[in-house]
Amino acid sequence: MGVDVRMRKRINKIRIPLEDLTEGERKVIDEIGGRYLVIIDKEPCLTCVFPNTKILSLRTGYRRIEAIQKEGSTVSHSGRSTRICKRMELYYSGKIVEITGVGMRPVPFTEDHEIWVTEKRRGKKVWKCAGDVTKENYLVVPKIVVKEKSHFLKVNSEIIGTFVADGFVDLLTNQCRSVVIRQNEKGVKDIVSMFSREGLISHVYENSGSNLIEVHDVKLARWLRWNFYDNDKNKVLPSWFLKLPKKEIVKFIRGYLHDGYISKQEIMGFSSKSEKLINQVSVLLLRLGVYPKMSYEEEEKEYKGYSWTSKMFKIHLSVKHSQMLAELLNVPYPKRERKLQRRKWQIVDTKRYFYVPIKEIKETTYSGLVENIQTKSETFALPFVVHNCGHKKRILHVEKSDGRRELVKECLYCLCKHHTAANRTDS
Repeated sequence: MGVDVRMRKRINKIRIPLEDLTEGERKVIDEIGGRYLVIIDKEPCLTCVFPNTKILSLRTGYRRIEAIQKEGSTVSHSGRSTRICKRMELYYSGKIVEITGVGMRPVPFTEDHEIWVTEKRRGKKVWKCAGDVTKENYLVVPKIVVKEKSHFLKVNSEIIGTFVADGFVDLLTNQCRSVVIRQNEKGVKDIVSMFSREGLISHVYENSGSNLIEVHDVKLARWLRWNFYDNDKNKVLPSWFLKLPKKEIVKFIRGYLHDGYISKQEIMGFSSKSEKLINQVSVLLLRLGVYPKMSYEEEEKEYKGYSWTSKMFKIHLSVKHSQMLAELLNVPYPKRERKLQRRKWQIVDTKRYFYVPIKEIKETTYSGLVENIQTKSETFALPFVVHNCGHKKRILHVEKSDGRRELVKECLYCLCKHHTAANRTDS
């Protein structure tokens, strides 16, 4: 394949004989075959994120980048699933930029990593290097679109949501015996009537000052324990649950709200000790067109001489999105005269995207390993959209001995340096 003639005029070419590469680099390049490398772009492809960066996933909510395997999937700029082709690891030394959007975790980037932003509130969407992003820009978060799939549900999705919020499976000698839901006095009648509509007989009793609603159904208890717990006995949602039709998602959130709240400030929120569960709930909210603001809290607790750190993962919504969700769920919501939020923290809501203001930008230096992935769509979400490894204008060609050229969809830096970094970590 030939190179664009206009690009040849704009960018200087570099010809590197294979003999000039190190032995480690030559082993990587030899698989391609040929005598010369022709690189169009002198800049190395240092567009990476840090280890432990969490990428949006339609299976687990979020996944750490280093845990991603080949042929996994993530969310693209369009909000749809995109296949991960490769994960890379390389050594970097230089400036990093940490960007924090409203209701997001801070994410550090190498300064050349491209981020999809808008110019001001409703400006044009453009790609900008992390080092050029300012607080006037807005991060672009896609609304998730999936191919909906029906799945066998043993009970109504609202009961599942209520169970996941504040229920447990009662065990007798490691055998599932019944389903128990802990609830305050106000919610007991609603839950008992909900069970009754499903043909389930429930019993209510008090224990340690709280009301427990118990359903003696061994098959239901086994099904809930098999699908809605992980190996560490934390509440999670199975991967198929995230692709259920929207009407089922709405029922689930309505049930999950039994453990949520609507504050006096008209803000709707949810909390859980399971990080994975709260991440998955955030994906469901993005599917419903509601932007979840996420936060994390730690609290030191003590009881009868024992002390521990209580971790709580939280989601809260803006007043506007709280009202939108309340209408979807058909639940009571206080309709008061609404105070306008400060304009600079307002999230812009469009048909396909949320435009999220940037709360903080920090610059520091770093030396160590960084990571990136290549996807079929060339983009992925954190949940805001960033470009995958490389730039559209960074092209590498191989000049073969017979004079023909072959386009290689890699950057020379990524192709060679990640191999060097891997050797450095092994040693």
